[in-house]
Amino acid sequence: MDNEDKTVVARSVVAVTIGALIAFSFVGGASQIPARNLASESVRGTIFSDLLDNGDSPAFDMGSMVVYDSTFRIDSTLWQLPTIYASEARNQAMEFLWRNVGSDAIVDANVTWSALVGPKPVWSLLIEGPNITTRVRVNAISGGIVGWRLAWIQAESSVELLSDNVSINVTDATQIAYMFLKDNNYSIPGDAYYRGTCQFANNSENPLDWYVLFEHRIGDILVGKSPFYPLWAPTEGIGLRVDAETGTVVEFWYEWMLIGEVDFTRLVSEEYAQSEALANYEHAANSTVVERHLELNDAHFLPPSRDGSPQIRLFWCIVLKVHDGGTPTDQQEGYRCDVLVDAVSGKFLETHMTNEVIDLPEMRLYTSSDAYLIVVVAVLSALGIASVVRWRVHNGRSTD
Repeated sequence: MDNEDKTVVARSVVAVTIGALIAFSFVGGASQIPARNLASESVRGTIFSDLLDNGDSPAFDMGSMVVYDSTFRIDSTLWQLPTIYASEARNQAMEFLWRNVGSDAIVDANVTWSALVGPKPVWSLLIEGPNITTRVRVNAISGGIVGWRLAWIQAESSVELLSDNVSINVTDATQIAYMFLKDNNYSIPGDAYYRGTCQFANNSENPLDWYVLFEHRIGDILVGKSPFYPLWAPTEGIGLRVDAETGTVVEFWYEWMLIGEVDFTRLVSEEYAQSEALANYEHAANSTVVERHLELNDAHFLPPSRDGSPQIRLFWCIVLKVHDGGTPTDQQEGYRCDVLVDAVSGKFLETHMTNEVIDLPEMRLYTSSDAYLIVVVAVLSALGIASVVRWRVHNGRSTD
């Protein structure tokens, strides 16, 4: 092989290498999907910082939870602990309402339905009266209020209604939520993340109301978020809904699991989980990936363990934007579908469709086939560059 042939080989190798780097850079760029489509931040440095670990925390202590294969099983002793009676739960609920809606609103109000529900022991109460209809959830072990939703109240009975034509902006809503937590002596756990104060236009029931949301995360692990719920629905974490017209908190939830240490090191990669999700979802060709994250969640789709205790599982949640038809684009409207993949075994679990409309995601989207097309195009381009280099060298040599 003469020097010119060596030059051809060297330039061809360089061209193929450049093409391969182009391919991997495109694939890598397409795979860099942010962990969340709503950024969250540490509570420290926000208006809520003085509430960190400073007050009552009606969380459920599951520190003795045991690990069983790829399923994380809640210690059944949680249900074996002494629970408060329904009458005590009622007293706690009425005291909470007296403090937050005033005594006039709860005159002649009574509990018309109550039940001890799970998977975490909670007293669920329906309270009705001539001036109010509301639901309250009480931690059946500690007696703390972990949920409240105001369905209806006589306007003149509320002590906190603002005057008419008051516009509640994001700053107002955040301040109102802060005062609610402070006045009720609620503590925000140190591992909470402030997700923000948001409005959700695709919330058909309350599109203008403000939601103040806190996530429960362990590092990059999102704890307990139910994947089939819309972004604003009550789930693991702390949330408050501020009525856009009255400027009052009308819904509140405090769902928090204090769990023991779990080894998160032996997990399948998010890329593998995504490939499994797309391979097992029948409409993957008409979908784009908008988000992927880890969740440690109540496994409603799993049967109870042998001793009857509920279970939670660590899984990857691949969020898809599903299109009715045509070629998916960033601007095209679509519906949300969550595909769940076991984070330890890599096994496909199931999918959850919602009616939540995803209008314009905040990150780059790509279809399930884009990455492979990029590889093919880049490799062919590299071979083309190599061929051109070889032809030019030989052409130059033949004309000498």
